[in-house]
Amino acid sequence: MAQHTPGPWQQHDDVYPYGPSFAATVWGPKGPGFGLVADCRQSNGRAADLANARLIAAAPDMLAALKACAERLAYLGEDHEAWTVDAHAAIAKADGRAP
Repeated sequence: MAQHTPGPWQQHDDVYPYGPSFAATVWGPKGPGFGLVADCRQSNGRAADLANARLIAAAPDMLAALKACAERLAYLGEDHEAWTVDAHAAIAKADGRAP
């Protein structure tokens, strides 16, 4: 199973000089021109494309935070078991280990 592009990811508001094209893009840690992660081009309008790009760019940070939370919840014990199960399911999905 391939691993995702390591973070941090960067969101960019790109306007192309050759016409009225706009794309909200997400790039890997080296920035534009190196490792395009996502191209949110005019799918739902400019505002929605930018919002989608920001959410995608935050994914590595959110995954790291969720992993840390799952560890802490597991340490706290069975009172938090349902949250731990949900967190591990989301982590497995992000890591490609679950549908």
